[in-house]
Amino acid sequence: MKPLFALLFLVFIFVGCVTEHDDGVVTLAGRAVLMDSTGAIRTDCSGVTVTADGTKFTATTDITGAWQIDGLPNGEYDICATKAGFGT
Repeated sequence: MKPLFALLFLVFIFVGCVTEHDDGVVTLAGRAVLMDSTGAIRTDCSGVTVTADGTKFTATTDITGAWQIDGLPNGEYDICATKAGFGT
């Protein structure tokens, strides 16, 4: 019997919230949504690592998928997300 593998997908909805502070840094926040291969949204969206690409700034999602990166220097960034066992 061949093993059956279900690919789980990582989908992001950036309910973007960018707050600029007086000292030239920003707070970037959003929400991650995890879906399985059938398109069903998972109830536990915790443990996703969100990174401002090319920096040391990261955040980890809570159970609702919420994340926030504080102290990011003002600028343009690509936001990357990873979680073991998930593809994009």
